[in-house]
Amino acid sequence: MAAAPAASAHATRVPAKAASHRILTWNCAGWAAVEPQARRQHGSLAAFLDHTLADVVLVQEHKLTRDKVKRELAMLNARGEAASGWETYWAFSTTKTGYSGTLTAVRKGSGLEPVEAASDALGREFDDEGRCVLTRHGVSPGGMTLVNVYTPNGGDRPARARLAFKLRFLARLRALIDSERAAGRRVVLAGDLNIPRSARDAFWSADGSSELGYSDEETGWLAAICGADDPTCAPLVDTFRACHPAADGAFTVWDQRKAARTRNQGVRIDFVMLDRELQHTLRGAAIVYTPPAWSDHVAVCADVDLPPPVLNGRPESAKPPPLAAERWPELRSAGKSLASFFGRAPKRPAGSPDPPKTAGAKRPR
Repeated sequence: MAAAPAASAHATRVPAKAASHRILTWNCAGWAAVEPQARRQHGSLAAFLDHTLADVVLVQEHKLTRDKVKRELAMLNARGEAASGWETYWAFSTTKTGYSGTLTAVRKGSGLEPVEAASDALGREFDDEGRCVLTRHGVSPGGMTLVNVYTPNGGDRPARARLAFKLRFLARLRALIDSERAAGRRVVLAGDLNIPRSARDAFWSADGSSELGYSDEETGWLAAICGADDPTCAPLVDTFRACHPAADGAFTVWDQRKAARTRNQGVRIDFVMLDRELQHTLRGAAIVYTPPAWSDHVAVCADVDLPPPVLNGRPESAKPPPLAAERWPELRSAGKSLASFFGRAPKRPAGSPDPPKTAGAKRPR
């Protein structure tokens, strides 16, 4: 068997933008760890996202709870800046802390500002783990639905304790895709699908073992979505494979405990899947390098020239959907008095003493 290619064979530094819009997805394996690294290297999270040249950034496994998301992170402000160049839409796990979570960030002025957004599109069984943010863009018919998803892991072999849960998740996700398409919207599915598309998307050792090890139900689901046998019959297009049909050793995640990235012994489970009706807009796709210290995953991007029905669906004067972080009451209070956030204080009876002053009081975050 041929030697594995170098880990950098297909993971590139940020490529030049090949189209009007870039969609980028990344499992960050925890924003809390990424944030200080991004600040050291780029100055701020906002600058890091600007560095990717993306118009939409889809993040999985941020591992945060809403009460831990401060204004600067929630709205991707540069430090000390009141305004933000991004709209952010979050889903959080409510089942346990430090777990799962998805985030969709849309660049303001990109024309892709959502007209609708939801973190409850899959049903409570799955939404309680914060595994999906759905945003709708443009106008119907012909508008676009962007599904940012973090598919559950089926569990370690041989028991695979969460496989049944994962298969239910996948069935619900397929139903959502079909429903959106039936309504005349074009679907983009992106994120960590936790399934490789085929045997060539996983490392195989000399003894014939691999990182594949997934059930036929899992790989069959993905084959039906993007057409392993007959691509023309599938609803979605694997953008990386469409642009790099001969690429081998093109992986997106590696086992950090085994230092597997240095030997490129990984698997490709992160995707930007484009609706087949939008395939003609695809101009390029890439696996984008991010440092191993940041995450065990690297990012994936697709460059597309999106058509008019997808763009500018929301008037400039319209507010973003209620899910947007800038509409969270606890963040909108920034820059206002406590009285304006909690309501006007009742009048004190005449002659009552003034309340004691508190030095250095801070606004709630």
